[in-house]
Amino acid sequence: MKCKECKKEAYIVNKTHCLCDSCNFKRLHDGKTRKQHYYEVKLPKIKISQKKALKKRKIVLDKDREFYKLCFDNKPQICEECGRPLPNEFKEGNGSLIAIWRYSHILTKAAYPEYRHNPDNINILCLEHHQQWEFGDRKKMNIFKKNQKIIESLLNN
Repeated sequence: MKCKECKKEAYIVNKTHCLCDSCNFKRLHDGKTRKQHYYEVKLPKIKISQKKALKKRKIVLDKDREFYKLCFDNKPQICEECGRPLPNEFKEGNGSLIAIWRYSHILTKAAYPEYRHNPDNINILCLEHHQQWEFGDRKKMNIFKKNQKIIESLLNN
């Protein structure tokens, strides 16, 4: 059938007004095409939600920095697995953290976000052993049994 508005041969989605999909969209959205509607209505909402997400992320990262400072001040800066000394400075002159990899979560932040800022859920590890804890064979590590007890304690509280 022909659309009553654009006069093109098309599938009619609105039988009452005899309109094709594009013309019916314009009817429902104050004469705007899908592209105009996207740029004027949808895109600004997306940008707002992105800004909110970035604000949320900044809050989490600020809390992380405070938490890592607490761990830095209260735990010896040596690898709990091998005893290797780690840097004695917390941050560089520009404010970025030094060796952020040293703070290894026993229960992962993704799976257990409620333990993200719990000092009992942190091992201080060198980069090699942080990688092993995250991606390697944990059972071969010296800290495995101790961490199993910590996990049990955290999950039972």
